[in-house]
Amino acid sequence: MLRRRSKRWIYHIFDATVAVVLTLTLLYLYLIVYGEGMLRNHPEAIQVAASTLITNAEGNEISRLYTQTKGYSEFADLNAMPDLLIMAFLATEDRRFYSHDGLDFIGVGRAIVQDIIHMDLSQGGSSITQQLARNLYLNGNKTWTRKVNEISIAMALEKKFKKDEILELYLNHIYMGRQQYGVKAAAVRYFGITDLHQLELWQIATLAGIPKGPSIYNPVDHPSLSKQRRSVVHAIMHEQGLITRKQMLEARHVDYTPSDTELKSVAAPGLSEPAYVSAVDAVIQEASRITGKSGAEIQSAGWTIHTGLNRQAQLAMEQTFRDSSRMVVTNPAIWEGITGDLLPCPRPFSNPSTRQPFGYFMKLG
Repeated sequence: MLRRRSKRWIYHIFDATVAVVLTLTLLYLYLIVYGEGMLRNHPEAIQVAASTLITNAEGNEISRLYTQTKGYSEFADLNAMPDLLIMAFLATEDRRFYSHDGLDFIGVGRAIVQDIIHMDLSQGGSSITQQLARNLYLNGNKTWTRKVNEISIAMALEKKFKKDEILELYLNHIYMGRQQYGVKAAAVRYFGITDLHQLELWQIATLAGIPKGPSIYNPVDHPSLSKQRRSVVHAIMHEQGLITRKQMLEARHVDYTPSDTELKSVAAPGLSEPAYVSAVDAVIQEASRITGKSGAEIQSAGWTIHTGLNRQAQLAMEQTFRDSSRMVVTNPAIWEGITGDLLPCPRPFSNPSTRQPFGYFMKLG
């Protein structure tokens, strides 16, 4: 009887061992196959759809177009980013980025413990590679299945790309609030800065603090919360020896509250200056006619479209159309004799008496 029970226990242990080994084997195969399949089947996901810019006759930016795939984005090479900006993101989001293979076991372990304690999936613990995997290929649902898929894609990314390439992709794809994707688009939107090397320490810390909660830590929607988060980033940077205590304290006390003018300025992507709102549509149409590309393709092509638009002439013609209800004009424009540009372009307009729409046309500079 005792021998029979012993054999039964041996069988149970053997069956359990086989089941565990089989489960782990299948999980390992899934982790390899799923991630590599996602990268192979969706090569377009890693492309940065840069917003197209439109300038006026003086060369000033008058509009930054909304991309159809994401919002507003502008690619920045890793070499075009200051070292302190890069180090701030690494210190805040993944300080062991260059020493792990896509999965930070220390960070994940800490997050799992917190998840078990709180009985949810509220803790992050994701490495930069995992965040990139989630941003490119997955949704934001916090489930165990998504977490497994995230790890699988992160493994595939680490296998396919070098660390610097992954970091560059991350810094260009990370969501930064208010429909801005990537650090350069965010720098332009929040600070009006196109050259990232011009960013000050407090601005760098502000940007590095946004990914923790883009909707609550961006400086436009919640300046006070953004400042609090910025202080946390400053403390992390000081702790890791990136800045001195004096630098931390000085940058911590900078106040920034965006004014209405700053919120509506042309430095804010997608917000065309009022004088040019109607002209922007005509520019896209003309660019589409010349290039054969669709409006959506033009918006995310990353081009700079130079026009001959003149602000004063544009406003004058707009006012003329508003004041002249009996005027009958077809294709209204001012011909610039030197360059050949058609300068102003009023919005589609209906004569109050005839309700016939006026045509309009412009030539790209």
